[in-house]
Amino acid sequence: MTQFKDWLPQGVIPAVLLPFKPDFSIDESAYRRHLRDVAGVGGVSALTVNGHSSEVHACTVDEQRAVMQITMDELGDRLLGGERADVERVPALAREMVERARHPRGRRRIPRGQPGRERFEGRIVHPQHWSEDIDYDGRRAIVILVTTDKGLCGAINVNALRAANRHLLDNQLQGRWVTIGKKGRDFLARFGRDIIADASELGDYPSFAAILPAITVALQEYEKGEADTVLMVYEKWISTLRQEPTVRTLLPIEIPKQERPADNVKMPQTSIE
Repeated sequence: MTQFKDWLPQGVIPAVLLPFKPDFSIDESAYRRHLRDVAGVGGVSALTVNGHSSEVHACTVDEQRAVMQITMDELGDRLLGGERADVERVPALAREMVERARHPRGRRRIPRGQPGRERFEGRIVHPQHWSEDIDYDGRRAIVILVTTDKGLCGAINVNALRAANRHLLDNQLQGRWVTIGKKGRDFLARFGRDIIADASELGDYPSFAAILPAITVALQEYEKGEADTVLMVYEKWISTLRQEPTVRTLLPIEIPKQERPADNVKMPQTSIE
């Protein structure tokens, strides 16, 4: 992309979509037609690819590179295929992280200043390369993931997925999934995750009866001893412009500890006459 190094963002720069086949692979022919249609609109000076509108969160690094290559091959001599957040650099960094995780010894240095650095004697191994003999006793989780049925809603779905995966990794949990919403289901299915129940295409006002069967599956797995914990991951509504990804433990139920009142606090006295 050195031929565009002096290019300044100006004019109309629309974000393109990314069509998929039924098996969730990229539909290249449909994508090329879409590129030609968008580029044919007067006033368009560049395109934004690998953005939220193209479901970049569900694409691997290689797929993101393929999208960029197809775009440049189709329109590179006419328009700049501008990627969000300098994606030419981001996949390279992601690939480097994966390659480092594949190192035979699997050992990494913990950055200076990291708490616990002097006590660490283990190995850091990328989750994709965890061995099959890892002991998950007491660490089996059912994750109820709540996402939307439609896209074009900002980072709501991406943040929920990231929060779920981060919680599983940080707590070394092996997760199986119950999905509420099409976007979360499609993303997990694309990457081969174990989905045991789903409730999707619920509309804008889902009823409790429509969701209950999927939730019941999670509860039954816990009752049968097939799971050690049941989690719910969703976006907590703060305001129209802010939603906070939240992970809650549904089972086992944790009873909050009652705080002991301070000694200098006088409790109200009541008398019965």
